[in-house]
Amino acid sequence: LNNVSRRTFLNTAGLAIASAAFAPIAYSAEMSHRARIEAALANLPTDRTPLSFWWHWANQDRSPRRLAELAVRLQQRLDMDFIKFSPYGLYSVVDWGVQLNVRGGPDTPILAESPIQKPDDWLKITPVRSDAGEYLIVLEAQRIALEMLNGDVPFVQTVFSPLTSASKIAGPGKLMQYMQDSPRQVHAALEAITETSRSFVERVVSGGADGVFFANQWAGVDLLPPDLYNEFSKPYDLQMLEPLKGKTWFNIYHLHAHDINFDGVLDYPVEAFNWH
Repeated sequence: LNNVSRRTFLNTAGLAIASAAFAPIAYSAEMSHRARIEAALANLPTDRTPLSFWWHWANQDRSPRRLAELAVRLQQRLDMDFIKFSPYGLYSVVDWGVQLNVRGGPDTPILAESPIQKPDDWLKITPVRSDAGEYLIVLEAQRIALEMLNGDVPFVQTVFSPLTSASKIAGPGKLMQYMQDSPRQVHAALEAITETSRSFVERVVSGGADGVFFANQWAGVDLLPPDLYNEFSKPYDLQMLEPLKGKTWFNIYHLHAHDINFDGVLDYPVEAFNWH
């Protein structure tokens, strides 16, 4: 497996595993999905290890009903213990003027043009409504999925750290230079992104999610030294996580990097960590 790329695995073995779900897998029913996860989180015995997995459905994930149906169908076929909802990967930034290159087929839309062409363009990033535009698509998809699940399966919604959203607005390979050369402008944008993202988290929670899958694609010391992480990521992350306290029970912090900055996140108020 060391010589097999993740993409190759998902296109072969991963899909072969999933295809077996055309007939539902009969797992032990000694514990409910929630009870199994809660026991695992508390380091208590379980009837089996809780499991779930997920992927993106390119060019189908911007239709609320289609996304909900695909996510629920996957859970039902594999009897997974929770749904990690997977909206379109750029949903958190489209409403700030990001232009997309929609390629169709199995290829997910990508950034075509960034609204950030010079440092002061960051000052144009102001709060947007978290119940409109692309955010509304995700909220509506969540509503439909939860209605289909009828409370039987834990549901965690994907949200992105403010710094991750900022990097998606800037475009590949651009954000670090802005952080180094124009920190004031980047901080101003991060404050606006955090305000919108926090409001979105509040709506996700009030809409019935059991928690969030909080994705940070700047969690590696190879990408962001600890001092810059503590300046540009952590304070905004914690603000965004605040609405979850006392209202959710299953929040997963996802660290996406090669050399992960575990020390920087161990005090985050979440129940689980996931990384690759």
